[in-house]
Amino acid sequence: MSKVMSAAEAVARIPGNVNLATGGFVGIFSTGSQDIRIEDGELRIVKDGDVRKFVREVEHRTFAGRLAAEAGKPVLYVTERCVFRLTSEGLELLEIAPGVELERDILQRMDFRPIVREPKLMDARLFRAARIGLRGLIQPCLSFVRENAASS
Repeated sequence: MSKVMSAAEAVARIPGNVNLATGGFVGIFSTGSQDIRIEDGELRIVKDGDVRKFVREVEHRTFAGRLAAEAGKPVLYVTERCVFRLTSEGLELLEIAPGVELERDILQRMDFRPIVREPKLMDARLFRAARIGLRGLIQPCLSFVRENAASS
């Protein structure tokens, strides 16, 4: 019998970063040996990966995020524990998963400090196995992206 996994578990199983043609990336926050669980509608980081992905410099670049942000194109980075938006000012933390501690689980695990204004809590339904009607939730986002892509 197959196990129904939450949306957050599905993201956590993505091995690298998936480049979405719409200007976003989906992947895990860190990599290496880790133990991340979904319990009682929250993300629980028992053991974090020892390889950081949010670093000051990278060896190889396949996407010029800064140019996209400066041109006003939306650029999002979605992980199992948080969501960032790239702006002309830098990387801004938008959302945090329920159960995640901002300082310990995000800020201390990055090589730089993102912009932190007032991050919202990620939708708790993402951390449950029950269906949440994702198609209906993302349809307005897809329409927005299509409209903006057509006008550029």
